[in-house]
Amino acid sequence: MNDGARLYDCPKAPHGYITISDLDLYGSNPAAAADSVIVAPNAVGIDLFNQHIVYINNVRVSDFVTGIHGRQSYSVYITGSNISDNRGDNIRVDYDANSWRIRDSIISQAGGWGINVYGPGDATPLGKINSSNDLLLDGLRLERNQRGAVRFIAYGSRLINSRLEGNGKLSFSYPYRAILVDKHATETRILTNYFSGNCVQDHGIGTIRDFNIPSSYNTAECRQLPITR
Repeated sequence: MNDGARLYDCPKAPHGYITISDLDLYGSNPAAAADSVIVAPNAVGIDLFNQHIVYINNVRVSDFVTGIHGRQSYSVYITGSNISDNRGDNIRVDYDANSWRIRDSIISQAGGWGINVYGPGDATPLGKINSSNDLLLDGLRLERNQRGAVRFIAYGSRLINSRLEGNGKLSFSYPYRAILVDKHATETRILTNYFSGNCVQDHGIGTIRDFNIPSSYNTAECRQLPITR
């Protein structure tokens, strides 16, 4: 299959208790190809719709446009995986995708965002249009994602205990943006992370950033960058 989703399930009624583990999934859009060459423009590695309580363990997903995409799917657990080298976003958390847990994984070298959380102003999805909430990102390596490591535009998202290095080089000069907390994001938490040559662009409401390393990473200059998604 060159275009579309490699693993896809779209039930009319909600389904649950699905496990995807110990797989290597490679698409038809290797990152080494020229930027203009997108062989499969709709390619998604794992596409979840109306799926709840999904476990994705020890999986490699690369060379798609989007690595993992979920909408109207609650309690998705991604652990010990490598979701990297996709031409667009490595992971896209779409509308009504609540209580996702992404832990102890490598999310690197996306052509777009490492993790892109949808919210107001994004493309109209199928079905409901409520923004997601209660996203937890813990213990991730987020490196060299071209637009940035994470874009938050939802309620109650948390990024903790993660490494952010070399992100955002497609969009800006130094200081490079690792994280965009969009103006519609509320009550975001960015705590105890390690930053190397990256900053946080925070336009959100009620954001708390604390106990990060180094403590002097430059948020002020990063805030002056334009809000580009």
